[in-house]
Amino acid sequence: MIICSLIIGSCSNKKPICPDEGHPHLIDLGLPNGTLWACCNVGANSPEDIGGYYAWGETEVKSIYDDQNYKHGELSNRLPQRMGNIAGSQYDAAQARMGSSYAMPTSEQWQELIDYCKWECVNYNGHYGWRIQGPNGNQIFLPLGGMKADRVYDKDEHGYYWTSDYNHQDELPCSFSTNGAGREVKSTISYSTYGFNVRAVGAN
Repeated sequence: MIICSLIIGSCSNKKPICPDEGHPHLIDLGLPNGTLWACCNVGANSPEDIGGYYAWGETEVKSIYDDQNYKHGELSNRLPQRMGNIAGSQYDAAQARMGSSYAMPTSEQWQELIDYCKWECVNYNGHYGWRIQGPNGNQIFLPLGGMKADRVYDKDEHGYYWTSDYNHQDELPCSFSTNGAGREVKSTISYSTYGFNVRAVGAN
C-alpha cells in the first residue's frame, strides 16, 4: 500500500500542479539547462492521465507488447538502436504524437529533473504519482502508470519512462524507474519491447 499525501485539484492548500487547462503545453521549472517539460504524458489529456504505452523506438500504442510484435527487433531493422539517440527522429514517440515542438527527453534531462527538483509522492485527483517542483516553484505531475506487456503491471506502484538514449554497452535503451512506495527515482536500462510511458520535453 502506498502512503502518499492527498491532493485533489485546486482543493489542495498548495499551488495547483497545472493552472493552465489547455493541455498539453510546456512548463518552465527553472532548471539550469532551461529544459521545458510537458505538463502531461504523451497520449494523455490531463496531468493525472497515464497516457499511452510505447515500446522504445515505436510511435503507436498496442494491445500487447512483446518480442514478436516489436518493430525493431531484427538485426536488419535496428536503425533506432544504431542511432543512439532518437530524439527528434521518426522513432520519437513524443514528436510523432505531439508535434515538432516536443521531443523525448535524454537521460541527462531526466537526471537534471531529479537533481534540481523536489519530488513528493501524492494522490492527485485519484491517481498516484510524483509532484515535481522546480527551483522556480512551478510544478508537473508524473503518474505511476506501471508498464505494459500482455497487460498493465505495477500501476499506482511504479512508473516507467523512456529516455531517447540507447546504451550500446548493455545493448538496451535507457529509462527511468520511479517507485512511489519506496520514494525512489533512478536511472536504469530496460528491454525495448516493454510498453512504457513517455513524458516529453520541449524540442531544441
